[in-house]
Amino acid sequence: LAVLLLVALSGSVFSSAYALRPLVTNSLIKCADYSSVYYLSDADERWVFPDETTYFTWYMDFNDVIDVSCDELSTYPIGGVVTFQPGTNLLTMPSTDDVYAVEPGGLLRLIASESDAIELYGDLWWTYVRDTSEAFWPSYTVGAPLEAGEVPEGSLLFAYNPDDPSAS
Repeated sequence: LAVLLLVALSGSVFSSAYALRPLVTNSLIKCADYSSVYYLSDADERWVFPDETTYFTWYMDFNDVIDVSCDELSTYPIGGVVTFQPGTNLLTMPSTDDVYAVEPGGLLRLIASESDAIELYGDLWWTYVRDTSEAFWPSYTVGAPLEAGEVPEGSLLFAYNPDDPSAS
């Protein structure tokens, strides 16, 4: 009887791999039933990545995504939708030719002209432009257009000296 009780208890405790690992905040999580990946905040809220394009502005691969049970996943309330990481790409949507820089908090700043885009991002500025669906647009806030020469908040800058490539 003691052996059966032990087997029964160990089966209920160890039948799930999820029970063996405590979840930590600031993790990437998902459950097997859904393809969505979430960022678990330190407030125990899950923030959904709306698509792979957005995900890859923050992470290089899916190696750090932790599988959790769908029951556990459902215990974390939705905090919101993750927006593009500031300073990584420029954003547009299919129904417009407007191009925006992304600042912290999902703030979009219109780049007024192609010459402004070239000044900020170089001759290949257009290679940084990514489309997002209009369905995700409400996750962002449109702010004032960038002034000529204004660097968007959250951008990483470096000085390049063609005579000294090691200085970059």
